[in-house]
Amino acid sequence: SITKLLGNIVILCFLIAYLLHVNYEITLFIVCFFVFISTFYVLFFRKFIQKISSKLFFEVNNIFKILLNVISNSIEIKIYQKGLYFIEYAKKVLHNYQKLYLKFSFLQLLPRQIVEFLLIGFFLISLLYFNESILNNKSKYFFEFSIFFMVGLRIMPSFLFIINTFNSLNFGKKIVNEIFNLINIKKI
Repeated sequence: SITKLLGNIVILCFLIAYLLHVNYEITLFIVCFFVFISTFYVLFFRKFIQKISSKLFFEVNNIFKILLNVISNSIEIKIYQKGLYFIEYAKKVLHNYQKLYLKFSFLQLLPRQIVEFLLIGFFLISLLYFNESILNNKSKYFFEFSIFFMVGLRIMPSFLFIINTFNSLNFGKKIVNEIFNLINIKKI
């Protein structure tokens, strides 16, 4: 929903503002890095998501055609014993639908794995890079790392929700355009 998306964007902005107050250099680096990664992810998978969406629309259309044929021709199907044909065809269509839906579900889960990997990598690299400075001023760096870690735990769900919302919009755009084509309305 749009309110949940806006709420996550507001939370993200407030937390980033807080992190800028704590340490603006590290925060700017992290924000720029994640903006780059998320833009790359959305642009890289946009066509793939739209392709899956189009195929899913086609498969759902086939499912409805099968159901309509079975319902409207049930007597002929029994007389000519074509029930197995419709069952096999329905299995094939449902199998294709399931494969496509699993691909889309995987794409919805992929950003979380990427973000977790990058956050852990960031903390490990920063510990190695700032190793001598950390030894000189342990309390300051421990405080900053703990703040970044805790805020990162809260930012991650908001960030992932925003990315998944963009994926869902890309996914639904193709279906909406197909429906508009069927009823002769201009595309979005």
